[in-house]
Amino acid sequence: MRGFHVVFMLFAVGCAPVCPPGLERAASVDLYFGRGGVSDADWRDFVDRSVVPRFPDGMTVFDAGGSWRDPRTGRTSSEDSKVLRLIVPDARVAAPATLAIIDEYKRRFAQQSVLRVEQPVCHAF
Repeated sequence: MRGFHVVFMLFAVGCAPVCPPGLERAASVDLYFGRGGVSDADWRDFVDRSVVPRFPDGMTVFDAGGSWRDPRTGRTSSEDSKVLRLIVPDARVAAPATLAIIDEYKRRFAQQSVLRVEQPVCHAF
């Protein structure tokens, strides 16, 4: 069991980037939202009311297209999507706000899921 802890710690340390001078460590949090039935106006309202208050320092939104398999029916469908990228000092600290955004989107637009991806990055403003 001790070997597992050593390997885990080496893996965890290996995930943190060594940032060059002038850049600081941060986390990139990407949220992937399916747009099935969500109008442009509804999306903008969602961002203005649900995302901006939680992340007033800013974010980036990308238009995307994707496909997803419904676990209930086994069918794969394609739809327009939005990717919301947040650069935050610590993904663990930001998790309650990102999870609240995900929960609100699923509830408000009757979506089954929102994909969340987190990775370490180096950044500077």
